[in-house]
Amino acid sequence: MSVRSHHRSQCLTDWLLIPVSIASVITGIGLHVSGKNAPHEVWEQWAAAHVVASVLFLVLGILHVQHHWAWYKSLFSKGLGNKSRFTLLLTITFLFLVVTGIVLIVAIDGPNSTVGHLHYLFGQLLTLLSLWHIVKRRKMLVK
Repeated sequence: MSVRSHHRSQCLTDWLLIPVSIASVITGIGLHVSGKNAPHEVWEQWAAAHVVASVLFLVLGILHVQHHWAWYKSLFSKGLGNKSRFTLLLTITFLFLVVTGIVLIVAIDGPNSTVGHLHYLFGQLLTLLSLWHIVKRRKMLVK
């Protein structure tokens, strides 16, 4: 892959992450709210939409990490700076959400579980961290 096509792929991935992450957040909130008093069918619809949006987010997140793999490798040689700590926290939060999401799909039956509540809370944290990550890199996104 040429440098130019790699850059285009990276830019496309970064831009697609924004609407897909918004879809994941909205469906996650809808899932959380509908679990409180909506009919079970409504909850199932939100759950299906959230799984689809989140799987897309996972795929794009993996591509995003691949595009920035050199940065991750540099953590071992250069150590952690302030930006590195923040991005590492973002990465760890993302991984926690992936693991708890898989546990919810595979092993937990129904809403209102402890794992589901933790997944929701860490989803809010990831949303805030991601917004900050985007704001700090807005000039690169526009470029």
